[in-house]
Amino acid sequence: MNSLSRGTGLRTAGAALLLGATTASAAIVFDNTLNVQSGFGAQTTREYGDEIKLAGVDRYITEFQFQYRGDFAPTASTPTATIRIYANDGPSALPGQTTAPRPGTLLWESGPLNLQAGDNIVALAPNVLVPGTITWSVTFSGLSGAEGDRAGLLISSPPTVGGELLGGVIGSYNDYWIKTDPNDSESWALRRIQDGQVPANFYAQVTAIPEPSTLALFSLGLGGLWFLQRRRAGR
Repeated sequence: MNSLSRGTGLRTAGAALLLGATTASAAIVFDNTLNVQSGFGAQTTREYGDEIKLAGVDRYITEFQFQYRGDFAPTASTPTATIRIYANDGPSALPGQTTAPRPGTLLWESGPLNLQAGDNIVALAPNVLVPGTITWSVTFSGLSGAEGDRAGLLISSPPTVGGELLGGVIGSYNDYWIKTDPNDSESWALRRIQDGQVPANFYAQVTAIPEPSTLALFSLGLGGLWFLQRRRAGR
């Protein structure tokens, strides 16, 4: 094998190893899809969403799924939803305390997604590196919010996969964030749900892999071993 062939083989092997490592290491780090509640679900025309804690150590999100219900008739304008992922690094929602930091840094935004009537599951590919705790949110646009012209997130509770919180809670507390003023990034308010009320955990699933730079180094190392083995075999 000449040097050009060896170089091409190494690059091909490295790419194949990286693809294999990425596929093999993908893990569901948050899952709240198994206990869907009856009823319409949580709906508002304001931006709102759920703070969740991810399981494991993989933090590069490759797929995010959510479910919504559309209750509207076809119109001349198409209603849309925008999904966002935030780091919870804003000021506390509780005055004088450091707990309950608000959604702060915007890590990813989907852009407008066209909505359909009925129950719909949407799978997105954010491809974004996140911390262990994030808030994902939705903004429904083009709808009045009145019955027959609305959309809402489906409620599922409790989550089955997620990081452990205080009190042994998995993945998410029974609360949600809502942005009371769309023009004020610090207007996020925490709404806590009391026992006996409809839970406030929204249907979602998050799949992640290790940080790509880690996978790339791993794959290059394996590629180097493969190259050495080929050289020794050719002696």
